[in-house]
Amino acid sequence: MLDGARNDRLEAAIAKYQSAGTAVLPEDFNARIGDGDYVAIGAEFLRLLVAHGGLTPTAHVLDIGCGLGRVAQPLKYFLDVGARYTGLDVVAANIDWCQQQLADPARGIDFVHLDVAHPL
Repeated sequence: MLDGARNDRLEAAIAKYQSAGTAVLPEDFNARIGDGDYVAIGAEFLRLLVAHGGLTPTAHVLDIGCGLGRVAQPLKYFLDVGARYTGLDVVAANIDWCQQQLADPARGIDFVHLDVAHPL
């Protein structure tokens, strides 16, 4: 259970995120990250990260497998200036899109292509 102030901050961040809308997603985004409501799922991820993961507004977040930034977008409204978010993904096209649409170096939000492969 979250204390009142933390819950208020979380819900305010989600409300801002939901009212701001998202960057225009690529046409094939479902094939890249799966289906479902991008905004609603991002909001639910943020709730889970705060309530069960103990995420605080000053956190430094490393998101391995960030896809198209479904977690990054709501975090922009929750994290303090000075916090950090780095999204990593093996799909270069996802990272290119995130860098163009979501990266905000002044706010500590960055995306990096993780150029790795496995024989399987």
